[in-house]
Amino acid sequence: MEHPIDTRRQIMERKGLIALIFAAFISRAYSLYATRGYIHPDNLYQILEPAHRFVYGYGVVTWEFVYGMRSWMQPLLTAMIFRAGLMAGLDDIGQLIFLNRGLMTLFSLGLLYVIYKSGCVMYGRKTGEYALFFAVFSTVLYSWSADTSSTIPATLFSTLAAFLTYKGIKYGGLRDTLLGGMSLGVAFMFRFDSMLFLIPLSAFLLLKKDVRVMASFGTGLAAMIFIQGALDYFTWGSFLHSPIAFVWNNLYLGKSSLFGTESPLFYTIVFAFHISCLFLISYAMEKRYETAYVSSLILFFLGVYTMLPHKELRFITPILPFLFIIAGRGFEKAVTFHGDRVKHIIIILTIAQFLIISADFQWFFNVDSFKATRYVGAREDSVGMAYTMKWFDAGLYTYLNKRIPAVFIADRTWDPLMEPVNCSKVDMDHIGYQCSPLADVLAEENINYVVSAKISRKNFLERFEEKERFGKFIVYKRIT
Repeated sequence: MEHPIDTRRQIMERKGLIALIFAAFISRAYSLYATRGYIHPDNLYQILEPAHRFVYGYGVVTWEFVYGMRSWMQPLLTAMIFRAGLMAGLDDIGQLIFLNRGLMTLFSLGLLYVIYKSGCVMYGRKTGEYALFFAVFSTVLYSWSADTSSTIPATLFSTLAAFLTYKGIKYGGLRDTLLGGMSLGVAFMFRFDSMLFLIPLSAFLLLKKDVRVMASFGTGLAAMIFIQGALDYFTWGSFLHSPIAFVWNNLYLGKSSLFGTESPLFYTIVFAFHISCLFLISYAMEKRYETAYVSSLILFFLGVYTMLPHKELRFITPILPFLFIIAGRGFEKAVTFHGDRVKHIIIILTIAQFLIISADFQWFFNVDSFKATRYVGAREDSVGMAYTMKWFDAGLYTYLNKRIPAVFIADRTWDPLMEPVNCSKVDMDHIGYQCSPLADVLAEENINYVVSAKISRKNFLERFEEKERFGKFIVYKRIT
């Protein structure tokens, strides 16, 4: 039986880790509460709207699904969560979205564990704890910890793939490399760009010069790619249709650039959010296998995305775990060289930056849209609805949750190149997403509600009266 004094000593030695675990659970729980049912438009169009259509039998075929550019992996997972919630008696769409966010929060906690474990195995316990510290107090990982996108699950499985592959290469474990390949395949099923990690991973597998290790990794990866291909075959009609369409439309045809292009320096914003990590990287630079391994994952992925014209902060989230591992190693060496004073300064500065930037960073997307659209859907007398804003501000059927026509009032000021994104050409007689001229909308008696931004000109809606306000949005009802 362990002596109580020894137990207390162990607790004191691990008090930092215990505090980090507590902070991780509290912060992720609060993020889940704060975000609730409010969804970033990309997640709404790429995941939730297809899932809603799958579950309820009506809704919008969003533009990326028109082109077959998206895997049904996460929409089907989301649909399963919706069905489970409905079976449990949750009939409010906000509750179902919250349930989906709960699963994403579990993924984010799993990611924190993998980051910690990777640091411990590669460099030692201290590096693992420091890497976990940077991950817990990362504005990006925290703010998106309950996000409904595929970013966090893909980041979890790509980090797990790198960790397991490292173990397999280092110790010759065929089981580890098999699971590493499978993990990368799962990450690919969530986000196709996860396959970028295959290049540096393959390089280190080749350096191992062990055919069995390479074969086990390849077998695991091939198995998951086959499953994705089979999923595409049953949903799109051809094997691996969605990743091929994704690359063809986004890279060859350049459709991703319709949403804007950014400078090659754009991603410095992400690193500015983690300034302490950048400072510590110099301490971590050493002639060591692990450092070369982790650095290659960061540099290759970042290099490719820096060259692509369309950029978003979430695109390089998958490299952050590796940045934190490197920074954790640098933190350990910096403390060894300079003592606890540097340790305390870095901890204080990191937490201070986190608190300042994370005050409301990306929590409250489309709150007003969510409330206004759900209000219309809950009205017994609503038989049709129109929006007067661009797609980015709209909620569509996921929020409306009622089988009635929902249209957008056309705006001639839109960029013509954006027209395929803003409007599908669904006939107004059918349930669907379309743009219609103002005169056509006003002439349709079955469009009896309009959700409009405050800046909309009231004379556009002379035949409507204001019913309710939700922040910047106003709900109008047709005067009868």
